[in-house]
Amino acid sequence: MGEKVQRRLAAVVAADIVGYSRLMAEDEEGTLARVQSLRDQVTEPTIVEHGGRIVKRTGDGTLVEFRSVVDAVRAALSVQRQLPEKQAETQENRIEIRIGINLGDIIIEGDDIFGDGVNIAARLEQLCTPGEILISGAAYDQLAGRSEFSCRYLGEQKLKNIERPIRAYRIPTAPDNEPTESPAGSMAFETPMVRELPDKPSIVVLPFVNMSGDPDQTHFCDGISEDITTALSRFSALFVISRNTAFTFRGQSVKVREVSRELGVQYVLEGSVRLAGNRVRVTAQLIDAINDRHVWAEKFDRDLEDIFAVQDEITARIVGAVAPEVHDSEIKKVQRKSIPELEIWELIVRASGHVTKHAETDSRVGQSLLDTALKQDPNNAQALALLAYSVGFDSIYGWHRSPVESAKRSVDLSNRAISLDDKNETAFFASGFALSLMKQLDKSASRHKIAINLNPNYSPAIGFLGMNYVYAHKSVKADECLERAIRLSPRDPTTIWFHAHVAFNAFLNRRFEDAVGLFKKAIDFRPDVPSPHRGLAASYAMLGELGEARRVYEGFDRLAPGSTVSLIVGVLPFAEAADAELYAEALRRTGVPE
Repeated sequence: MGEKVQRRLAAVVAADIVGYSRLMAEDEEGTLARVQSLRDQVTEPTIVEHGGRIVKRTGDGTLVEFRSVVDAVRAALSVQRQLPEKQAETQENRIEIRIGINLGDIIIEGDDIFGDGVNIAARLEQLCTPGEILISGAAYDQLAGRSEFSCRYLGEQKLKNIERPIRAYRIPTAPDNEPTESPAGSMAFETPMVRELPDKPSIVVLPFVNMSGDPDQTHFCDGISEDITTALSRFSALFVISRNTAFTFRGQSVKVREVSRELGVQYVLEGSVRLAGNRVRVTAQLIDAINDRHVWAEKFDRDLEDIFAVQDEITARIVGAVAPEVHDSEIKKVQRKSIPELEIWELIVRASGHVTKHAETDSRVGQSLLDTALKQDPNNAQALALLAYSVGFDSIYGWHRSPVESAKRSVDLSNRAISLDDKNETAFFASGFALSLMKQLDKSASRHKIAINLNPNYSPAIGFLGMNYVYAHKSVKADECLERAIRLSPRDPTTIWFHAHVAFNAFLNRRFEDAVGLFKKAIDFRPDVPSPHRGLAASYAMLGELGEARRVYEGFDRLAPGSTVSLIVGVLPFAEAADAELYAEALRRTGVPE
């Protein structure tokens, strides 16, 4: 009897030697000796050091499995940097390798591995130039926020024998590999924008750098960046990338031109914060990345208690520079009406960082911080709104003993936040989210629309309104909202909800072949989330491809064990019984228990 076939999510590295056949033809004995020497001295010790498992070797290639993408990339960088050093005295026929890295589902048979997880790594390796490392979008998403890695987006690549386009990124192996800056005033990009520029001034506020030397002050810097982003978002004349996407650049050494190109925005705001006693220094510079010019730069030395006035001043300067048609009266309308207590503000900022990660442990930490803030100020609308949002996810993920109780508490908290501040978009968004949990789609949609009126760039409300439209079977409006939300926050891991619902919208409209491709794209974006796997299995089932459906079902059953048809379908707010029955029947066909 053969060995049992297993599947798991893994980081896969495929590497090969460039021009191996030519090298062998010119000097077979010498090439074999050099290859073996470099394996003994460089590649194999480095793989072992970073926890890799060599799956197989061919004459010119190596396939390796790692526990994590971080380990895989560190090993690949180490190898690429050591090879030139080890061959410093070799003038001709140097050994150069190319490396592809992917995070994906693999099939394990004995000591070997197969599947798309392997195939994509191998295809990326074939796109590499000598000495290069390319990684997939799924692998790249695991590196967000790590300053040790510098990645350059190459766009979506069509790989041989891979159905869907794959996002690809290049990791420079040495600083010398970075392109030189173009002269001031020249066109900033040698390659096209990844996303088209909006038809209005567009901007991203990068996380302000903590210059205080105290890691505990990072959340203070984050709060400044977040507040400026929120203030700018309230202007309908601007297109503003969301905070969650902007924060994926935190701690990375990035070039503003590459940020602009990847996100499809013209302006980039970057800055730094230094705290010393009761004084704070904030520096900020606004860069027009398309035309490679500084719009303005300024330094603010103020008392700590004046930090909120500094934020308002920076916002006004940005708006005045990029959207001069906005009147002073509009700027004043979006400025804060009251100055919050600094300690409470910091608690809320820290809580927001935990709540938006959508992980149970982080959820608990975030809710504890919000509880502390509310003990000091029971009428703080922002703290109540964030708490309502977090409690709502307790209901979705089953982190509380009673999902219904969590949903009701979310409704109560968000209603209280609205009663305290009817201009707070987070409060209306949280209310819309909570009402959708109670399957009150019309009321939910109206709350989201109010949030969007208050903040036209508020991607969570836009995306969740799109999800509402999916379940209400308003497919055109659904796609419009979901695509806009993704455009406003393309790197945000939480937009997996929106990617998945673009696919689910196709499924509910019986476009099952389209749904397969869209669910695969969602899985590529976040392989660790169960719902796209469920949708992919359901789509295959409705196409009659039951073998594929059941194979995918095994994958999501590992991610969400104990799922049943009634549990999956029962929590979704379908407006039409036919849609609920369609999804239930598709899940039954895949083998999901009743």
